[in-house]
Amino acid sequence: MWYFCINHCLTLNLYIMKTKQVLFGTITGTVAMFMLGWVIYGIALSGYMEANSNAAVSRPPEQMSFPALILSNLMWALLISLIIDWTNTRSAGGGAKIGAITGALAILGFDLTMYATTTLYSGGVTMLLVDTIGFAVMTCVTGAVAGWVMNKSAAAPATA
Repeated sequence: MWYFCINHCLTLNLYIMKTKQVLFGTITGTVAMFMLGWVIYGIALSGYMEANSNAAVSRPPEQMSFPALILSNLMWALLISLIIDWTNTRSAGGGAKIGAITGALAILGFDLTMYATTTLYSGGVTMLLVDTIGFAVMTCVTGAVAGWVMNKSAAAPATA
């Protein structure tokens, strides 16, 4: 009986620690992703994206739904943090690799579907590559931040 109680408490404590790591990775990853999205898409690529996208489906900046944008960044950061946790990756470099691969594959799959079924991308295949690279950079840095934070939170001493 005692063995079961001790084993259960240790398992519960490990679960809580891992949940905190994923939570910290998700929160910091969300902030990183939002800031990078602003820099990459809002500043660096804004002219290119505007010139090579169907303007009929784009919102002007003052009409964007920032709660939805933040929620989107949160979902991406959560996905990356969960994969980092599931693979027991505990470094910025490992997180960067997971983020870049996950982001590039996911956005390329999405962009190819949109290219095949809509007129969103008027810039052709080059637009898909630019978007994939931009998003892969965002998710790479997001993964690096999440991996680093999750490593630090795993190493932090527990307080009662």
